[in-house]
Amino acid sequence: MSVNSMGFRGIERETDIYHTTVIDWVKQVGANFPDSYDPDKFTEVSELDRLQTLVGSKYKIWIWTAVNHFKPGILSWVIGYHSADTFKLL
Repeated sequence: MSVNSMGFRGIERETDIYHTTVIDWVKQVGANFPDSYDPDKFTEVSELDRLQTLVGSKYKIWIWTAVNHFKPGILSWVIGYHSADTFKLL
């Protein structure tokens, strides 16, 4: 829930676990991660995303993007339907 941008008090309301306990858990997990990443040691694509938009009043299209947060710009993009075939093009 925290990774998906839910606040600690929101997590508390949803799970009935005190937010201070959730914060302690996040700190414990975070201690296992390095302070910074070396982009040469990790895969080039760090995030894939898609955005739906409407053209006219009915025609849905999807914009798929692949980005690397360690380097500027978008690595790749494709526009098409929300399907595996469109994803394969990316």
